[in-house]
Amino acid sequence: MEISVLMASFKRQDILRKTLESLKKVNSRGIQWEILLIDNANDAKTKTLVEEFKSSLPIHYLVENRKGKNSSLNQAITKAQGDLFIFTDDDVIVDSNWLKEYQEGVKRWPQFSVFGGRILPLWPDGMKPFPNINKSFFQSAYSIADWSFKEGPYEAGKVWGPNMAIRKKIFDQDYCFNEKVGPSGNNYIMGSETELTKRLENDGFKSVYLPKALVHHQIRPEQMSQQWLYQRAFRYGRADTFHEIHPHTAMFFGAPRYMYRLLLEFLVLRWKAILAKNESEAFNLMIKYWMTKGRIYQYRCQPKKVRDKDDE
Repeated sequence: MEISVLMASFKRQDILRKTLESLKKVNSRGIQWEILLIDNANDAKTKTLVEEFKSSLPIHYLVENRKGKNSSLNQAITKAQGDLFIFTDDDVIVDSNWLKEYQEGVKRWPQFSVFGGRILPLWPDGMKPFPNINKSFFQSAYSIADWSFKEGPYEAGKVWGPNMAIRKKIFDQDYCFNEKVGPSGNNYIMGSETELTKRLENDGFKSVYLPKALVHHQIRPEQMSQQWLYQRAFRYGRADTFHEIHPHTAMFFGAPRYMYRLLLEFLVLRWKAILAKNESEAFNLMIKYWMTKGRIYQYRCQPKKVRDKDDE
């Protein structure tokens, strides 16, 4: 088997259908491949949907009862047969040459084991994103990986979950996804795939960008609201702290003291922006406010012995 496509799903039949329809149209000529769909809800409707596509796709239906996307992916990597594992999400539309670009791209870079493709947003009909939003947060919030450089080595932090590939031999060395990170209910730490790719990078496994391996990320209408973006910012802040605890800082109620001051400053500056009728500035300040709340929350969740170790 040459390629295994792995994706987890949780009760999103309508959007998953569009993903599977796009996979039906992918150019797979001359490629031995399979799809492993891991249902993290053990949902009858999802199973029925997958059965519907079995006549047109090499798809296998699996169930993971442990909560969390990473638990699902960890089951899948023990079952997948391909030499290359391509990871994606149940809310993408893959380009027709997606498989071919990965097949050919990994051959061009035989000394590399981690690969990332390009991710573009597919906005809901008639809806546009908020103007002048902080670019870094904007890309992260909507998983937009549209980097300005050509094919070649790049940092692991830019390899994102909706479109990435890792050689099977890496997982044969007992690497797996961290099940403490990633989608699992409503309040979770972002960056599940990034945690793995950065860990691999630290161990000497570098990444390559394959911009022609393209998927479009389906953005849902509810993801266009300010409240959704604030929640995303909160998770972003949690991830920042989880991945990079900052030592040697005066603490207050389990978190760095200066972060509480930042919360107040962001609120004051936001009200000034509102009075000045600068809506974009007011919105971006609220994003910073919620990021900081997420960082404080994660510091307070972090086991004390871990914080103490970082302070040594």
